Amino acid sequence: MSILKKTLLILCIIAVAVGAWLLIPSADRQLWNERFQGALSEYLGKDDGGSAASKAYYTCPMHPQIRLPAPGECPICGMTLVKKSGADDGRAPGTIFLTDRQQQLAGVRRGKISLRELHQEVDTFGRIDYDERRISYVSSWVGGRVDKLLVDFTGVTVQKGHPLVWLYSPELITAQREYLVARQSLSASGGSSVSNTSRLVDGTRQKLLWWGLTEQQVTALERTGEVGSHITIHAPMGGTVIHKNVFEGQYVKPEQDLLRIVDLSHVWLYADLYEQQIAPVLQKRHSDYWTCPMHPKVRKSTAGICPQCSMPLLRTNPDIHLEITTQAYPGEVFTGRIAFIDPFLQPSTRTVRLRANIENPHLKLRPEMYARTRIKIEVGELLSVPESAVIRTGKRDMVLIDEGDGTYRPAAVELGLQWLKTSAEPKASDLPFSRSPVRFHEILGGVKAGDTVITSAGFLIGSEAQLQGAFEKMAEESEEMTRAREGATGEGMSGGDHAGSHSSMAGSGSSHSGTHSSSPAAKPEELKEFTGPYSQNLSRAIEYVTTLAELLASDKLKGETEDSGVQAVSGRLAASAREALEALSPADGSPEGIEAERGRIEALIGAADSLNSVAEAGQIKEIRTAFKAAAKAAVDLMRTEAGSRLASESGVVLKRCPMAPGVWPQKGAATRNPYYGSKMLKCGQTLGKR
Repeated sequence: MSILKKTLLILCIIAVAVGAWLLIPSADRQLWNERFQGALSEYLGKDDGGSAASKAYYTCPMHPQIRLPAPGECPICGMTLVKKSGADDGRAPGTIFLTDRQQQLAGVRRGKISLRELHQEVDTFGRIDYDERRISYVSSWVGGRVDKLLVDFTGVTVQKGHPLVWLYSPELITAQREYLVARQSLSASGGSSVSNTSRLVDGTRQKLLWWGLTEQQVTALERTGEVGSHITIHAPMGGTVIHKNVFEGQYVKPEQDLLRIVDLSHVWLYADLYEQQIAPVLQKRHSDYWTCPMHPKVRKSTAGICPQCSMPLLRTNPDIHLEITTQAYPGEVFTGRIAFIDPFLQPSTRTVRLRANIENPHLKLRPEMYARTRIKIEVGELLSVPESAVIRTGKRDMVLIDEGDGTYRPAAVELGLQWLKTSAEPKASDLPFSRSPVRFHEILGGVKAGDTVITSAGFLIGSEAQLQGAFEKMAEESEEMTRAREGATGEGMSGGDHAGSHSSMAGSGSSHSGTHSSSPAAKPEELKEFTGPYSQNLSRAIEYVTTLAELLASDKLKGETEDSGVQAVSGRLAASAREALEALSPADGSPEGIEAERGRIEALIGAADSLNSVAEAGQIKEIRTAFKAAAKAAVDLMRTEAGSRLASESGVVLKRCPMAPGVWPQKGAATRNPYYGSKMLKCGQTLGKR
């Protein structure tokens, strides 16, 4: 049909419609308008061949399987229906379709699932401290009086051999004289007394050295024969004086510490690791080696003992990089190596302390400074996906795979640890820690290398997938595959279409968004045919649970009589459950099955007692919360093979609503939601219907 003919036909239709519109009553004009616009839209949507190109429909955001041709309310939950395009009606099940315009507005970006060089970063805070191996105490080896203090304040830097204290010691004067007398006796003696005198000379000389005289001072004493009245105490090492415990004119004892010197060109950093950060730091790597903390030059490829000091070697790794920054020097990064990790946990902070060696040649890092610490741990190549591509639905982790032509397929993935990849090489102008790393999840299964996934706008597309029912279809296929893999028999309760009806209750159930976690179904051989008393009491208990569900669905706390309210029914539920527990016989199944059944019955008793006490207060909101535990315990009993058969004979079905906190049993196929009552009475699905 040519454009001119089509335009003329449309004008004719409009003219006829205007004439008819003027003739009909004003009360019916609104309805006529809607029908005319719908017909015109349907006509304009047809191509020249007459096939429908885009037929709109209306769906429920909570129940995407509802598709109606006209606007209105959802027949299940009463929500207002949302208009959707029907252009994707021919797509494969479990996929979603977006037009080019929708993709442009959502800002869709794509990425590949591939092998990437990843690393882990542990970000924490630490504290600078002295290197304990580089601290020296200066003390007097002989008692005396301090006549001159050559270093009279803390903080001064000294070199090795620098004079520190000028000390007068009468004991030292006496020792020098003894040494000179012994030398004179040695030169004047002869015969057999030479050896004894020689030992005396050696002993007195050694005492002078022990008391602090240097070899040069002893040599000068031998040459001049002049006894010195003072001794000079020198610095045993170069460093900074951090403690002074002596003053001029003070008498000191041999065991008294006078000064303390520390070498600050090398400092320690103490940082805390939380429990979840320990594993990445301690994991083994191919470049590990073992070294001695006292002799760093000792390196072994395996654990062992240091050949120099017999200390156990410690595992270390040169690939673990540690960077720190301080508030005192913004923009400057200091590097170091992890030297030791405590083998115990700090109970007050629930952390493990690590110690790192930091070179400090310019003495910028000072003890007690706080430092932000980042530990970079290389892990190598891993099959990974960007964090932004993962959609968490509560029950599973998913990604959206690009099938081309605007079609996307949700796929469940199994994720490992989260790792990092620096987005770009650092520049000289970058501030420390300003580089924004991209987070990646390790892929353990579900997708393969080379798949193209959505890395942005995943939340928006996920919402669209929910509206189009793609997640529901994918979940059904996934659960069918799981049942086939596990070899389950019969029809499962995995939650199919929302508008279903009752079927067999054997199998493993799962609820919406992880809000309900059921116990695993008992194996067929665990429970056999129930004996009469147990079966009767269990049937009564399940009947009372369905009665409670009906009362709450009707927004009632009291029934038609005094003994038919929530409190009375919950009391009878607890009594029936106790009678069932007493009637449970070894003839009902294997020891394992009986023990498992006993645990499920005890859970129902506890939930019924709790519900009974809550019902006494008469608050329906609290009662509905307590009912969840009783419903769950009853559902667990009904999910065994024998319990499923018993419930089926009683006409009990299991229902689930995406907005409700759990599954509930009820009589009849028509949904009556006990968790919301009249607010969302029809919101629910029958578990197990396909």
